Amino acid sequence: MPHGPNDDPRWPSAFPEPIAGLVEQARQQRWPIDIQFLYDAERKYLGYRCTITVAGTTPRDFDIIGPISFCVPADALRPEQRTELAGLRDVYAPPATGGPDQCYRYEAEQAMRYRRWKDEQERKASPPRP
Repeated sequence: MPHGPNDDPRWPSAFPEPIAGLVEQARQQRWPIDIQFLYDAERKYLGYRCTITVAGTTPRDFDIIGPISFCVPADALRPEQRTELAGLRDVYAPPATGGPDQCYRYEAEQAMRYRRWKDEQERKASPPRP
């Protein structure tokens, strides 16, 4: 399996299985794929959003969280995002932890923060109830 940014073998480079086929199809068809890192109000990393725009349709968003969120394929990132991701890995799963397989505590915290962030996004998007 290819490695992620900085060719670090602890970090495989792959999209998660549920969207891997769609990403491959998008690449073959040259549909736009955009990666955006997600942060909560405290600037804690939540994961990333992969947006794929299938020709003639509305963009589709896929939020990726958990250890796989540190394994974004380098070729899907802009150069500044590669540097940002490497820094995130150093903060949340430093080399001493052994990489993504050893960051379970952070995974649980990340999931909790993502849920709160997602709820807040939905509240902002929904009109207030009378």
